[in-house]
Amino acid sequence: QKNAKNLTGEYLKRTEAAKDGVIVMTFGSFAPMYLMPQTWKDAYFGAFREFPNVQFFMRHEYPDKVAPELPPNVHASKWIPQSDLLQHPKALALISHGGYNSVQDVIHAGKPILATGLFGDQFRNAHLVERLGLGINMKKDDINKETVVRHLKRIIQDKSLAENAGRLRAMVG
Repeated sequence: QKNAKNLTGEYLKRTEAAKDGVIVMTFGSFAPMYLMPQTWKDAYFGAFREFPNVQFFMRHEYPDKVAPELPPNVHASKWIPQSDLLQHPKALALISHGGYNSVQDVIHAGKPILATGLFGDQFRNAHLVERLGLGINMKKDDINKETVVRHLKRIIQDKSLAENAGRLRAMVG
């Protein structure tokens, strides 16, 4: 993969062990995960439990504090090699706020995105990735376990999202 570094340590171990693939979750540096509403955490973590063969990597400012809430298939860290993980062959998608850098990363990697705009250009970006068929725009008011599960199933099962993301990657790459 283009400019991707080899994974090491916990990232390599968990990625190799992931039977059904890897999903990366980060809401960027301006929307810290520790400030995420508890209802959202419950929704995401509950949904992640429904996919025990998918490895989730989550950027979190206080990984030790959030660790007791996490299912075994979720690894939280203050920093994650987002671009390297997304370019790995087992990568399935990115869960993000839909910020400019996140959208650039998924386009560069040719992976779908589950985007929830929080402020600024993120709403437009989340709408754009859905309109282009390379992701899902999940609105803030729609975040609950059932919706997250439904969207993750679509990202994993609907190959058209990955195909569209791959086509866009080829066009800009």
